[in-house]
Amino acid sequence: MVFPAITLDLALRWLHILSAVMLVGGVLFWRLAVVPASRELGEEARLKFNFALARAWSKWVMVATAMLLLSGLINAVRNITRFQFDGPGYHMLVGVKLMVALLIFALAALLTGRTAAADRLRSRLTMWLSISIAIGIVLVVLGGFMKAVDRTPKAPAAVPNQAASQELPVSPTVNGNHG
Repeated sequence: MVFPAITLDLALRWLHILSAVMLVGGVLFWRLAVVPASRELGEEARLKFNFALARAWSKWVMVATAMLLLSGLINAVRNITRFQFDGPGYHMLVGVKLMVALLIFALAALLTGRTAAADRLRSRLTMWLSISIAIGIVLVVLGGFMKAVDRTPKAPAAVPNQAASQELPVSPTVNGNHG
């Protein structure tokens, strides 16, 4: 039954990639297109626009973050249980990528949030969006390294012989006589 496993692997991989595109692409668009275009607005209009943009995008940040966490953790567990890796490289990269991903999740949530902390971050919006882009690039590079780590499939677990386990035990015999 190889087809369902391959289908699940592809679905999880595409879910992960598309969620990353949505999150990092949204940050790139905000930084490279929206911020420069909004400079033509007055201060009050720009703040109002950025707040409305953050509120509208926050739902998608939550969706992308949830999908990245879900697909990333499932992918990591599936890889760790199905493959033998040479050395600790893959496991280390999983941990580092998760920690770095938590940074971009926190930044994206704060930049789209409604708290005083969100307001403080948005006061230096260009800087925080640029940092988020750099973090996104680091995550893509880490993902590439994870895919390149040497791995060999683990041998399937041996299934006990059902017929042998159902036989009744035979008592020892002495000279052919049961005793």
